[in-house]
Amino acid sequence: MRIIPGSSPVRYRVGDADALDRFVLDVPLPSDSGECHRGAGLNPGEQLVVVYHPSRANAVALASVLIAADSQFVQFLDRRGGLQFRGVPGGTRAQQDSAILAFHQRVRRSSIRLDYRTGQAWLLNQGGGRPDDGLIVPLHLVARHARFGAPDLRAREVIARCR
Repeated sequence: MRIIPGSSPVRYRVGDADALDRFVLDVPLPSDSGECHRGAGLNPGEQLVVVYHPSRANAVALASVLIAADSQFVQFLDRRGGLQFRGVPGGTRAQQDSAILAFHQRVRRSSIRLDYRTGQAWLLNQGGGRPDDGLIVPLHLVARHARFGAPDLRAREVIARCR
């Protein structure tokens, strides 16, 4: 992953249950069924299982689970919004970077990442002409939280659905 010139890194706040209660994801969870895809992870034996909403070709959201060789969950990622950037056909790297930056500034995106190895959950609202807002909380606080779509249960549903 490379940093786009002109973009700035997101600053996350470390929070607790009270901070989580005040945090709202700006992009809603998709209501359609989506399309499954399975692939290899970066490390030997890892599997990546993804559901694209509504389809892989026209994704507006995705839910992915990275599974280690020992079948343990490594990471769950729920990304909503900003998945359909097409680029500048024949553009230079500088033109591509400018187009990506403009796209990210224009389109609001929300995400939840559960890192099962560190026990942390990362929540983020970004882009769309509004201030970025990131929060890190202990994973157990958000894993089954209904307001965030119970991401740990959704990770398990992704695996069951995409067998």
